[in-house]
Amino acid sequence: MAIRHRYHDIDENSSQQVFALRKSGQLQEAYSLAVKLYNQDPEDEWIKKSYAWVLIDIIKIEIKNNSGKANSIFDQLLSMDISNDEIILKQINFLRPKLNPNYQEVQQAENLSKNGIHAQAIDLYRQLQNQGKLASPHHESFGWAIYRYINACKDNLPIVDVKKLLFDYLKLNNNRPSLLHSVVLRFSVNYARQHNQFNLLKFFQLWNPKHLRAEDKEKESDNGKTYPALVERLLHQVSDNNDKVDVNYLQNVIGDKELVTDSIRESYFWKIFNLHKENSTKELWVLFDHYVSNFSIYGESHWHSEILKIADRFMEEDNTWRFYDFFQKWGTGNFQYNDWHEEINGDFKNKPLVIKALKKVFKLAKLPGSEKKDFTWILPLYKEALEVFDDDIWILREYATILNVCDNTQEAIKIYKNILLDLSDQAYVWHEFATLIADSNTEVAISMLCKAIDIQKNEDFLGDIHLQLAKLLVEEGKLSEAKNEVNIYKDHRIKKGWKISEKYESLEDTLKDIDVIGNNLIFYENHCSLAEEYIYSDIPWKDFLIYDKWENKKKNKISAFTDLNDLEFIVKVDKFEILSASDINTVIQFKTHFDKANNKHIALQAQRSTTTYTDIKDKASPALAIVDHVNDNKKLFHYVIDSSLDGIVGFSQTNLRPNIGDFLEIKYFITYNEKHHKKTLHILDISATNEENNSLIKEVSGQLSLKYKDNGRTIDYQDIISNELDIDTEKPDFAFIDDYYVAKYILRKHHISSDCEVTVKVLFNGEKWSVFELIKR
Repeated sequence: MAIRHRYHDIDENSSQQVFALRKSGQLQEAYSLAVKLYNQDPEDEWIKKSYAWVLIDIIKIEIKNNSGKANSIFDQLLSMDISNDEIILKQINFLRPKLNPNYQEVQQAENLSKNGIHAQAIDLYRQLQNQGKLASPHHESFGWAIYRYINACKDNLPIVDVKKLLFDYLKLNNNRPSLLHSVVLRFSVNYARQHNQFNLLKFFQLWNPKHLRAEDKEKESDNGKTYPALVERLLHQVSDNNDKVDVNYLQNVIGDKELVTDSIRESYFWKIFNLHKENSTKELWVLFDHYVSNFSIYGESHWHSEILKIADRFMEEDNTWRFYDFFQKWGTGNFQYNDWHEEINGDFKNKPLVIKALKKVFKLAKLPGSEKKDFTWILPLYKEALEVFDDDIWILREYATILNVCDNTQEAIKIYKNILLDLSDQAYVWHEFATLIADSNTEVAISMLCKAIDIQKNEDFLGDIHLQLAKLLVEEGKLSEAKNEVNIYKDHRIKKGWKISEKYESLEDTLKDIDVIGNNLIFYENHCSLAEEYIYSDIPWKDFLIYDKWENKKKNKISAFTDLNDLEFIVKVDKFEILSASDINTVIQFKTHFDKANNKHIALQAQRSTTTYTDIKDKASPALAIVDHVNDNKKLFHYVIDSSLDGIVGFSQTNLRPNIGDFLEIKYFITYNEKHHKKTLHILDISATNEENNSLIKEVSGQLSLKYKDNGRTIDYQDIISNELDIDTEKPDFAFIDDYYVAKYILRKHHISSDCEVTVKVLFNGEKWSVFELIKR
């Protein structure tokens, strides 16, 4: 009888019918049909599958009723080639141990284990094993029983018993890798956390790392939360339980170098963090050194950077000095990509780790006694940072300080000169520079300290500057001025209730017999200029031309300057005395500096130049220009150099009165308005010339074709003649010769009223070609 499917009838002699009979519980009918179909076509995959599932169902029933029959059916199942069906193969592996003649006893032990009677279950398994009744297929069952026992009783079992049970497990011949094998490893990791005597690393080696599953290296999730992978937890615990960890061995056996390295480093991070939390200071510094001495060689990683972050945090105040050795061992080449970028934490931004580490080293370099340390190892990192953060003036300042500590004072001086060009209004920079050159140039150092005092109006920030200036003045024999400095220092400290430094006491003792009245204001004023001259000494004087002057909205008089090339700037006239009497076309010498922050050149110093307007005019760019328009009424003409450069010249600017098509030789320069993105051409000299630029003018010969406009349409001359149209041919509106347009006024000028052969001159007006002269042939 055929079984009706939900949508169609099933062929009663098909594998589908076998599946349907099996599903309806008619196993005997299904078996008979499957045998029949299999005998007819033993290679049909679906027939084999349907037959196999019927056999599996029968075996599961007969195991309980007739073990002999169950084994016979099982042999039928094994006789078929079904190796390509993983689900059926799993069923075979599931049934195999249950068909063992000792299965009933094994099942008894298994039931005891599952019911929590663990010790009795283990005893029974061991008894079966000793009697040779525990076949390999039942080792998996014994393994699960061992796991249940030790997991349930771990808090009560002596460690020696746990070790023995784990050793018993390792001797079993169950499938590996497998879920059971990984579960046993997970137990061992957790057990080691509570029992330091348990050697987890040794157990892992016996467990055999090659039996790790892919899942054991993946993060675990539960209820939306993510947890470390089994391997990560293993490595954390191995690291916690062992002072010395063979990282190379673990990397090789686990096969993931990054996972191994960073898992171990994470463990050290938390050990260090907790020691600090517990205020175990001595152990903290020992562990920091142990970590950095043993694990820096494995290169960059997330947790290596995290450990540097807490080193930066913890090595503060009296312990700042520790960062020198730690960071050097940590490795300046071990920064990750993210360490060069700001760290965003909610609404807050933290400076890049590289910057924080460098600032810490800079802080160390400024401590007393730093000159005895070698800081050359940090210089390559500073150079790299200067390339990445090329607009960070503070890194450059720190780099110069480090260079000075490394006895590369000349390079440091060179850098500080450039720094002061941008930070000349910052007193502390003048102070730092004065400190840097005090031993080699006391006079300039004194001038720089005077400059710092002149700039900084808040006396709160001038204490060290006054004392350093006093010290240098004593060395130069200027004792009265030195006495004024220490008096200013003392009076302000007393006023503020601040502590007096030992430096003051020493200077006061030296100057105790000096009496003074007044202050050093005139001294500051007279000595500031030397510092400026020193800073600007390496900058060359350069000639600049005044090309424009105006008064801005604030009534400030402004002059605009150019070097005729690509350098231009504006200056308030009152900044330099020499500008007040200087007019347009005057040549002035300047020392200038390019301000990166504001993207402009600034004038530093100014003086008269021996270069005349004629001299600088001769250095200007020359060009040939063609006149393309003359307006006698407005008294001006227009010229073109190329498609991007043109201009207008008023008759008042020159004695020349050129015609359209004439060439002129000009000397010029170009300025660029950043705000309006506009180029402006400025002429310095203009003269007539016989030279021509063939890219601006040409001569064309050919047929002139006249055009007439009539009621919104354009008509050719030939159409008018051919069609005898009533249009006045004496008044053409325009014409073409080839593709060149000829204007009406040229046609009327030459009385042209019919198509004819002509020669024309054509000029380029910056946008298109235009006929300006015509000769009839």
